[in-house]
Order: sequence, then C-alpha cells, then structure tokens
Amino acid sequence: MVTTNSFKVEVTSTINIFPESPQGDPITVPLSIFDNACAGFARCAAVWFYDPPSSPASILSASHLQSSLSKTLNYYPQWCGRLSYAKPKSDSSHNDRYQRIWITYNTPTDVGIPFITATSLKTLSDFLPSTTTRKSSLKVWDASQLPASELLPETELAISEEKDAPNAIIQFTTFTCGSTAVAIEIPPCFADAVSLSQFAKDWSHMSRSMLS
Repeated sequence: MVTTNSFKVEVTSTINIFPESPQGDPITVPLSIFDNACAGFARCAAVWFYDPPSSPASILSASHLQSSLSKTLNYYPQWCGRLSYAKPKSDSSHNDRYQRIWITYNTPTDVGIPFITATSLKTLSDFLPSTTTRKSSLKVWDASQLPASELLPETELAISEEKDAPNAIIQFTTFTCGSTAVAIEIPPCFADAVSLSQFAKDWSHMSRSMLS
C-alpha cells in the first residue's frame, strides 16, 4: 500500500563508465533512416526492482555494477560515444544529408555512460506489492501511482542542447529495506525497448558471471 507519493531520492555520487578494454580506431557511422525518424520521440526507459538480498554475499553494490557495466560496454562501445547531426554540405552524398544523425565512438572524447548512485529513505514495499501478493490477492495492480520517475535521471541525453550529453544514463537506487532499483534511459533514435532489454540482459549475465 502506498503511504506517500514520493521516494524522496537523494543522489550520492555520479561517475562516467567506459569500456574496460581499448576498442581500436575511431568510428563514425550514420544511424538508419528509421532511427532518425524517432529522434523526437520520448526517451526509452525502464526500471528493474530487486528484493532485499538473502545474505550479505548477495548484496547488489554500486561498485560491482560499475565494474560489470564496464566489462559489458566492451561489446557496446557505441553507447559511450557521441550522437550528432550532420552539418549541411553542398557537395555531399545522400548519406550526408542535413540533419542525418551520426554516432562517433572509440575516441578520446567519448562521453561514457553516467552511473548515478542514489538512496531512498523509504521502504520499497510501501510502493510496490510483493511478488507473492501480486500472485494471490492483488492479481491486477495499477502501477500509475508508483513514482518511478524519481528513479530515472533527469540528465539531458544526446541530441539535445547539451553539448556533452550522454547516449545513455543509469541510476542505481538503494532503499532502507535493502531493496534496490536499476534504471536505464536512452534516446529512442539509438535503442528501442527490445535493444534496451537485451543490453540489460547482457549486463545481468556479465554481473552473474563475475559474482560466481
């Protein structure tokens, strides 16, 4: 049962994460026409909630997530680069047309992915019914009252007025009960819900492999 409409989240730190291994020469490629058409859409975002750890050994820590994220980004180096609009050129080909979005990565000026660590003085169970409850007495749950937006960073993303805006951003929030939440946001021109879910799956596999 929701007792308040705010998680009262407080950010404690922010660090930019990059691929663990060097990725070779700089690369610049245009996004597809379909990707360009999505540039004005709302950002693609999702939040994953985790129950309190069953033992101290299974605690989900920010340092571990940052380390596993860095390893995962070895396979997603483009997520750390820069998106930009092509400038008009009188002698350019159709691939260089004005307002075409390009991605440049594997450069010394890559932005990386900001990893925000935050805390909440609230208990997650006050907002989110347990799995057991949703399987039995509360099979239909209205999530519209969940203040999930507080778990999603408000940082500007790429293709905005912010010059060094990142392509993706992640927030890791810890609640007083030991529960945690991991939120990921990315521009829709760069990844859709399926791509975002696949990235989260790959990250979780890397995390699990490191823990075991």
